[in-house]
Formats: sequence, C-alpha cells, structure tokens
Amino acid sequence: VGSEMVIRDSQYTQYVQRGWRADARALLLDNAQFMARVYAQNFDYKPGGVTPTLSHAVSPQQGTTRYNITVDPTTTTYTLTATHTGWDTTCGNLTLNNLGVKGASIPTTASAIADCWQK
Repeated sequence: VGSEMVIRDSQYTQYVQRGWRADARALLLDNAQFMARVYAQNFDYKPGGVTPTLSHAVSPQQGTTRYNITVDPTTTTYTLTATHTGWDTTCGNLTLNNLGVKGASIPTTASAIADCWQK
C-alpha cells in the first residue's frame, strides 16, 4: 500500500507539473503574438531601443508563480523565455523565438524538447 501511494503521488505531481508547463507554453505563444503586433506597428521588436512590456510576465496569471516570462529583443529578433521557479527538473526553462523555434533548457535531444512542448 505504501509503494502504491508513492507511485500515485509521483504521477499526480507529474500531472500537475504538466499543467503548469501547458499554461506557460500558452502564455509564451500569446506573448509571441504580442511581439508580432509590436513589430507590425514599428518594424522593430525593440522600438526606440526599449524592450516592450509583455502582456503576460508570469505563469500562471493567478496564484503561485511557476514561471517568470521575459523577452530579449533586438531590432529584428526576439527570444521569449519562461524561467521556472525552481521546480522543473525535467524540462527546465522554455523558450520561443521570432522564428517559432521552441526550446527547453534541460533536454538535449529534439524529441525530448518536443515532449516538453507537448506534455
């Protein structure tokens, strides 16, 4: 019975963490749309040399912050980063750039990175 509880607890924790990751991914995609609008209006991802204020800077938007979301723009490129708050030892930080390239800081293979963006 004890080992069943440990397995169930571990599965529940993984389930909850996948939810936190899903929320961060959605907010990264929303922020990418925001950055596209910034570029469409200014022909620059960093208009006037000023980094735009993201519409979603934390994930989730309510409750305990699980990710802090930032953007590192240049005139013609940007990288959005969702930095976990110390809990994600599977995927680490999630990234998305202006070309739509998705990344994760811990996995080293393309399939493992894809898993982080799908689970």
